[in-house]
Amino acid sequence: ILKTNNKTCGAIGSIYANQLQTFFMDVLNVYKVYSERISATVAQQGPGATQLSLVRTMRSAKKEILRLLAMFIEKSGPPEADPQAVAQGFIPPVLDPILGDYQRNIA
Repeated sequence: ILKTNNKTCGAIGSIYANQLQTFFMDVLNVYKVYSERISATVAQQGPGATQLSLVRTMRSAKKEILRLLAMFIEKSGPPEADPQAVAQGFIPPVLDPILGDYQRNIA
């Protein structure tokens, strides 16, 4: 589903803002939950846990979420996704789950 949304965003550009608004917070919550589960699994089972199928799947989903957000920001533009509106409405909620994830996982 994320890959389909990513391709759709790339194809239609700023109009995609309406679609992304419907599930934006859900995507961020998925990112946050997967980050927490990956960290917990690695803490319990050690670095080898990154090779587990479930962990690899969650990491892949996180990457796809980042690609979707990057594509949306790249394609944003007036009138549907004014860069100022994107900066105020979409970027602040991203800061904690994504940047916090990077901060917690720096090794």
